[in-house]
Amino acid sequence: MTAIVDEYIDNLPEDRRIAIRAVREAVNAKLPPGYEEGIVYGLISWFVPFTRLAETYNGQPLCVASLGAQKSHMALYLQSVYGDPALNEWFQKAWKATGKKLDMGKSCVRFKKLDDLALDVISEAISRVSVDQYVAQYEAARANTAEGKKSAAKAAVATIEAKAKDVVGKAEAKAKDVVGKAEAKAKDVVGKAEAKAKQTAAKAKQAASAKTHAASAKTKAAAATATAKTKAAATNATGKAKAARANATGKAKAAITKVESKAKAAAAKAGAKAKQLAGTAKARLQAVAARAKSSAKKSSARA
Repeated sequence: MTAIVDEYIDNLPEDRRIAIRAVREAVNAKLPPGYEEGIVYGLISWFVPFTRLAETYNGQPLCVASLGAQKSHMALYLQSVYGDPALNEWFQKAWKATGKKLDMGKSCVRFKKLDDLALDVISEAISRVSVDQYVAQYEAARANTAEGKKSAAKAAVATIEAKAKDVVGKAEAKAKDVVGKAEAKAKDVVGKAEAKAKQTAAKAKQAASAKTHAASAKTKAAAATATAKTKAAATNATGKAKAARANATGKAKAAITKVESKAKAAAAKAGAKAKQLAGTAKARLQAVAARAKSSAKKSSARA
C-alpha cells in the first residue's frame, strides 16, 4: 500500500506534495495499531481492514481518516471526529486554542497551504480513537438505521443458525457415540450368545455322540444275540428237518415195500389166473378142433 500512496503524492504539484506528505506523516505518527493505510475512494485513507470488520454498509473499508488534493483546495476527512460528538467538541476547542482558523464541514478540514493546519491537534485527534472503539461506534450507529437493523437481524439469524448447527452437530456426535456404543454392546452380546450357542451345540453333539455310541453298542449286542438265536433256531430247524426227512424216508420205503409186496402178490395171482384161463381156453380150442375134425370126417364119409 505504501508504494501506491507514494505514487499518489508524487503525482501532485510540488506545493501540494509537500503539504500532503506532512499531513500524512502527522497522521501516521499517532495512528493507533490495527489501522491500515491505502487508497480508498481515490484518496489516501486510513481504515479498518476487512480482517477486523468484514461487513460495511457500502462494501468498502471503514475509513477513520482520508486525505487528498481537490481542484481548489486540499482536504483532510476526519470521520472519527464527525462520528463522535465529544471528540468533535474537543477537536474544535483544541483547534481554536492554536489561534488558527478552522475551515471545516461535517468531517472535512479544508486547507490551501500547510500553515493553515494545526498538525498537533490532528495527530492527537487521530490517536484518541482505537480500532475497537471506532468499530464499536460504527456498529452502534448502524444498528439504529433500518439497514443496520436488517443487518443486525441477519447477523442474529446467522448466529442462531451457527448455534443451532453447533447444537445439531453436538447432538449428532452424541447420537453417533451412543449408537456406536450400542452397536459395540450389541456386538459383544451377540458374540457371547454365539459363543454360548457353539458351546451348547458342542455339548449336545458330544452327548449325541455318546448316546449314539451307547446305542451302537446296544445294537451290536442285540445283533449278536439275534444272530446267536437265529443260528440256534436254524440248527434246531435243520435237526428237525433232518429227523422229519429221515422219518418220511422210512415211511416212504415201508410204503414202497408194502406196495411192491402187494403188487408181487397181485401179479402172482394174476399170472396164476391167466395160466388157468389160458389152460381153459386151450382145452376149449382143442375140443372145438376135435369136433370140427370129427364133423369133417363125417361129411367126407357121406360123400
